[in-house]
Amino acid sequence: MYGSLKPGHRGRTRVEFYRNVRGSYKLSRWRYGVNTKYSSTLSKWTWRYTLPPGQYRIRARHWDSGHAKTYSSWRYFTVR
Repeated sequence: MYGSLKPGHRGRTRVEFYRNVRGSYKLSRWRYGVNTKYSSTLSKWTWRYTLPPGQYRIRARHWDSGHAKTYSSWRYFTVR
């Protein structure tokens, strides 16, 4: 998985996976993704993980004391 988040900086981004359980999304897993500075205003993060089958939504957020907590938009997907 990969994505982007503002502002641009090196470090880590917290990547959160929510799994659909009986019609409601519950936090399933989270890990730190590694940032590579993409531009002065955008960070690109990467993360590798194998998820069990199901319906998910994912978002990323900055997770360090040097930046305000900012969130990406939700992405929805299905693992078969």
